[in-house]
Amino acid sequence: MTKRHRYKVMSADELHIVQERNWMPVTLAGAAIPAWMRGIPEERLLQVMGSGTYWDMQMAKLGNTVIENVVAGYDVFRYDSHDESLGYPVNKDHYIVFKDSDNDEMYFVAGPVKDDDHWLSELPKTRPTIEITELPGDEETDEDA
Repeated sequence: MTKRHRYKVMSADELHIVQERNWMPVTLAGAAIPAWMRGIPEERLLQVMGSGTYWDMQMAKLGNTVIENVVAGYDVFRYDSHDESLGYPVNKDHYIVFKDSDNDEMYFVAGPVKDDDHWLSELPKTRPTIEITELPGDEETDEDA
């Protein structure tokens, strides 16, 4: 594995909501957005999409590094005023999530990966129809209200 200090860290609890979809993409909002990306200012964060799996792990290449045990990916769409004058105010950053070989409850996040779809004139027209806004267990019960 390459240097760990270069990656963000993600818990299994946060990743669960995309892993259970078995690579079917979902839109994430609110508490469902992983903690490592909550620092993006709300006025710039346009949309977060994620997909993942428990069993069908993939391999991905990041620069010259091959990453094994890829279990999820996130596309983060954000507004960038610097690119608006160029006609591309939407920037897409892709993140790769892979399993820590030493700890089943911890995952590493590599990225952002900026590919040919990084500069966009608008949000993609096709988006997942399912939106998740809370993590499982976040719902209030009648006793909490």
